[in-house]
Amino acid sequence: MTKLFSWLLKRFITAFAVLVIVQLFTYILGLSLILSGYEENRFRQYEEIAIEILNNPQNAQNIVLPGANPFFVFSDEKELVFSNKGKGRSLSVEDINPVYSGDKLLGYFHAGELGFADNQANRVFLISVIVLSGISVVLSVLIGFFAAWLSSGRIAEPVGILRRDIHDIRRLKRIPGRNFEITELTDISSEVSEVSIRLSSQEEYKRQWLRDLSHDLRTPLSGLKSQLEAMADGVLEPSPERFRRHLLEIDRLENLAASIGELTAIEMRDNPERTEINTERFIEMLVSPFEIEIQRKSILLESLIEKKTFSGDEQLLLRGLGNIISNAVKYIEDGSHIWIRVSETSDNEKSMTLIEIANDGPGIPPEQRELIFTRLYRGESGRSTPGSGLGLSITREIVNLHGGEIRVEPLTPDGSDTRGVRFAVKI
Repeated sequence: MTKLFSWLLKRFITAFAVLVIVQLFTYILGLSLILSGYEENRFRQYEEIAIEILNNPQNAQNIVLPGANPFFVFSDEKELVFSNKGKGRSLSVEDINPVYSGDKLLGYFHAGELGFADNQANRVFLISVIVLSGISVVLSVLIGFFAAWLSSGRIAEPVGILRRDIHDIRRLKRIPGRNFEITELTDISSEVSEVSIRLSSQEEYKRQWLRDLSHDLRTPLSGLKSQLEAMADGVLEPSPERFRRHLLEIDRLENLAASIGELTAIEMRDNPERTEINTERFIEMLVSPFEIEIQRKSILLESLIEKKTFSGDEQLLLRGLGNIISNAVKYIEDGSHIWIRVSETSDNEKSMTLIEIANDGPGIPPEQRELIFTRLYRGESGRSTPGSGLGLSITREIVNLHGGEIRVEPLTPDGSDTRGVRFAVKI
């Protein structure tokens, strides 16, 4: 397995090598085209001069040549017509070029040093260009290697830091957010820091929950034990009333254990079993377990159905929202109101179902509105009534399982009336 620094360095160098090769190829191709174009252009110049001399031999002495190169013009019978250096007797047939006017052969010409490199000064210039190009390639390779090494290190170092941070998360350490030169790595560090803080908080919350659970179990069990020991020793007289109180306490402990098991089972689920739910039938099933208590306390129940059907796990939603109805029936006074409303809403352009359950009973102080969803938390009004303190925790987990959210609000939007509470559930 290759380390990130080595992996990045190899790829940077490979990419740069490909770039240098492409540049060299382009440079060589361009240079060859320039040189061939130069030679072709010189050839055409001398060819035009040869045509002019062959057509007008009397003007030959007035013609200005492009350079001081040897230049000879011959007639169609290969007799010398013009020369700027000697008589050209040493020239072979391969050294002379035919000159045509249309299809008619006018004669021949020879021009020396047509190529760019045929001239000594041009050769010196060309060699200088090639040497400088070679030096620039070597320097480019060195600079590219250094840049690749530096860039690889600057990426590999923060990635190594992030790797150690992620390793520390496994030990539930809180990781600080870090600032790197690369924005994406800084964003990743922020996410890692947020996850570490959340996991650390959840671990502390779990420990506190276990301490609270231990306390909630130890206190009644100790009381039951002392009562039974006292009756066994004859200090207290066994009576139906005492047994009835003990049975109620055992029922509470049994409900607490069942709620813990239910909450754990819900937390372990990945997705709800969604079906299409008829809203009217759902509300009837939701309030059915509480009908007797609603009638006994003369509670006025009103429902407003603005959405005929919605999607969700019916049994889980009945369990979760049933906890809200149960608390409302339990805590509101006789003759109070409970409202249930189901409507359509949207969240980030996503269509959702909004289920609102409100009552005009005792309000919930602002500082307790988020705490009521905490496991085993019971407000001042709830400590005098039976319960496990897990009902609303189960409700929130069921809503979260549906990818929704739950919030608690005052009954009046401005919060001016301290009475009444509204639970808003989006799923």
